[in-house]
Amino acid sequence: MTSVEVKPLWLVRLVARAPRIACITAAVVLSALGLAQLLRGEPRQASEPKTAPRGEDLAANSLAEAYARAFLTVEPASGGLEDPSWRAFGVDLPRPTAPSHAKPQHVTWTATVGDRPMRPGRRIVTVVAGVGSSLTYLAVPIERDDKHRVFVAGPPAIVGPPPIARGASSPAELEVDDPALRDVATRVVRHYLARDSQTWRPISTAARL
Repeated sequence: MTSVEVKPLWLVRLVARAPRIACITAAVVLSALGLAQLLRGEPRQASEPKTAPRGEDLAANSLAEAYARAFLTVEPASGGLEDPSWRAFGVDLPRPTAPSHAKPQHVTWTATVGDRPMRPGRRIVTVVAGVGSSLTYLAVPIERDDKHRVFVAGPPAIVGPPPIARGASSPAELEVDDPALRDVATRVVRHYLARDSQTWRPISTAARL
């Protein structure tokens, strides 16, 4: 005689419904994952290596100023530039020469007034140089090689000064009405100017503070 196996009714129903429960559970988990992905937004791609900033390039500005000082300095006795290391700027250009009767010309100071990226790895740096009692604006092309080193990429160009707004004025500022604060500011300016009286001697109104 065959034996009859007796099982609880709830267990029989659970075994019969197990495939359906597994499918429903998988669908719920996948739906939750999809919803979470939508809430987070699009998947992020692998970050690319950072490139040089598109703003000011300090190394390029420094090289452009050094090149402008050498380019604008004239020593007639040497027939050209005062700096003998012409190739230190990375250029392969003929050295500018000065006539024998030309007067010596020295640059007293320089400053960067413009830095404009042209394309990846190339920018035009505009330098203002004090030459005697006048100002000269020189646009110097600067590039970077495949090792990210800067060099002067070509001959410079003498350009005009940056545009200046004529007749413009800033909003009026409030007067300082605190006598104690005015006294402190006056003493600070007086002590500051007293340390370099030779430089500030022409400024008679400030010297009388």
